[in-house]
Amino acid sequence: MSLKFITVSSGYGANTKEPYVEIEWAEDQKTQISPEETRDLALNLLQAAEASLSDALFVEWLKDEMDVGLDGAAQLLVMLRKRREERYES
Repeated sequence: MSLKFITVSSGYGANTKEPYVEIEWAEDQKTQISPEETRDLALNLLQAAEASLSDALFVEWLKDEMDVGLDGAAQLLVMLRKRREERYES
């Protein structure tokens, strides 16, 4: 999905008297979430972006430097993710 199809805007609910952020990702697909939920989503997106770069670096390193095939690298990546979750996200 291209980012040009995602729009984000801020708003204030006249009826609810609450701030919101509206996210639209297709002509007929949109949602409104609170500023707190927006911050959580933004952090989650940043963490996922960083993890994807780390995953790619790890897999390429295993393939290029350690001569591990793609299947083996994928299995090791799953093991690394599990270990990371157990150690840092518990």
